[in-house]
Amino acid sequence: MTPDAIVDRIERARDRRVPAALRHAAFEDVVRTFQAMAVASATRLLDDSDEARDAAQDAFLAAWLKLSQLRAPAAFAGWLKRLVATECRRRLRQRPTPSQLDEHAIAAAPIVPRDPPWLAPMLATLTEPERQTVVRFYVHGDTIRDIATRSGAPPATVGKRLYTARLKVRRALPPSIRASALRARTRRPGSSPDELAAYVGFYRFDKRPELVVEIRRSRRGDGLASYSQGQRDVLHHLGNDTLVTRAFDGEGRFQRDKRGRVTRFVYYEFGVRLGVAKRIRVIPR
Repeated sequence: MTPDAIVDRIERARDRRVPAALRHAAFEDVVRTFQAMAVASATRLLDDSDEARDAAQDAFLAAWLKLSQLRAPAAFAGWLKRLVATECRRRLRQRPTPSQLDEHAIAAAPIVPRDPPWLAPMLATLTEPERQTVVRFYVHGDTIRDIATRSGAPPATVGKRLYTARLKVRRALPPSIRASALRARTRRPGSSPDELAAYVGFYRFDKRPELVVEIRRSRRGDGLASYSQGQRDVLHHLGNDTLVTRAFDGEGRFQRDKRGRVTRFVYYEFGVRLGVAKRIRVIPR
């Protein structure tokens, strides 16, 4: 990508007037351009290729969240290197001592996919830290805090590895299986379409009162869609009061009052909590 194209993508990615899906797409172009450089820088500092990929990912996440603070888009490469170095220094400080490693060593539990045939390449998309975190969490039943203590990684990093692994698995599924899984999760057995009506309404973010999200029935009436800043996103219901967007990695986890009424949702992008939106008005059914 040319320097002018990089500047253009960065300006688009941090322009709040641009629809979220286009901002994410622009930043993904930037990530692809600088990913090899970021991983190489992290590898030199950490001497661990798997951890270097995690560190680079965390640095890109920090860049996305702080993109508005970058004064000159043309200086993105140097700015990113500093974010990578900061993340690597944090990881080096938190590495366990040899005695801690001996005390808390956990045997790697191999995952041996046998059937169906698409499972092996799907699992191959995970890094080794992600695979081990998934095994410890889902197979051994360890909590996120247990995994953090034994691996020397912060709980936030463990949680992000689980979230990232889930996204990778979802993306790697064959289209037919992914579509059927979403349909099954959207309309669970024994549930009524009226269940979705609990989320319909207007929501305003605490720290950005000018930002209002409207959730309404889809045009066919059997699903949900959100509307904000001129952008429409199709929503999928995952159960447990969680809605996810189809276009990008956005997730809303809804909260209820003592009477069971939805009152707010916590919004996440790429596994990072970005804000809380309170319900300000209910749309008549």
